[in-house]
Amino acid sequence: MEWEEVNLSSSDTLFEIDGGPDLGKLRSYKRNKLSLADRLRVIRESLKTLGLNDAEQHIRELTVKLAEDQFTLAVLGQYKRGKSSLMNAIIGRDLLPTGMLPLTSAITSLRYGPEERLVVTRENSRFTEELPITLLPDFVTENGNPSNEKKVKKVVVELPVRFLRQGLEFVDTPGVGSAITANTVVTYEFLPDCDAVILVTSVDSPLSDLEIEFLKEIRQSVDRVFVVLNKTDLVSACELTEVLEFVRRMMMTHLKCESLRIYPVSARSALRARMIGDAKLYEESGLRQFEGALAGFLSREKSTA
Repeated sequence: MEWEEVNLSSSDTLFEIDGGPDLGKLRSYKRNKLSLADRLRVIRESLKTLGLNDAEQHIRELTVKLAEDQFTLAVLGQYKRGKSSLMNAIIGRDLLPTGMLPLTSAITSLRYGPEERLVVTRENSRFTEELPITLLPDFVTENGNPSNEKKVKKVVVELPVRFLRQGLEFVDTPGVGSAITANTVVTYEFLPDCDAVILVTSVDSPLSDLEIEFLKEIRQSVDRVFVVLNKTDLVSACELTEVLEFVRRMMMTHLKCESLRIYPVSARSALRARMIGDAKLYEESGLRQFEGALAGFLSREKSTA
């Protein structure tokens, strides 16, 4: 089920009911982008004239990034918190592999493309492989690629999904804290590449010591952080209130932070709601509220970044 097929009634959203972008925000963003590109061109020419090659190269790299129009939103978290399930719910498809075993140490990136395809980059290789999207589990799961024996560095999945159309790179990172040490290393190394992150914890063991330390590391590299409390379908409404209060208290005690809002979500229920078109279940899953906040954030923060 596509993004636009669920009625997102939030007024703070990048997408209209039919799935189109907010044109006023989009036009303003494009004007700012063109103005910045022109200024970068002038600076680059001046640096080149002065013979400041390193600085000129840096401006060249900024120009390329501006032209690519890319904003990296990464989903992070401890092993088995439901990161992939949350991403599946947001794109409305049971696409990214989930299960009891940890995934491999490969970064999986979702990007917009006119047709579905899988692009695999291997370590120490200058070339990429274009493959059918059905082969994704062969590269990012322990069953298909145990201990990353295929030496996969990054996997890009291109999809014709409106959520990804505005230059968004939606990234699934390896879970931290599993028996696969390389997963944790890869995730920590990826933090500086993130423009914003979604940290996923869950009600069955909310905000562990490992996650608190991980969140501290995240905030050293990334200013824009969402916290999602997943698997809310496992507890009653009363229990959920207690868990939310516990998470808020832990964040205040250990992080001295009141600004990080916590979004309770059942990714499993949200994906099911999307697949069968159940608006009531979608609302109850908590995903509509999170998506409204996420869409509004993306429309504002992409311009700021």
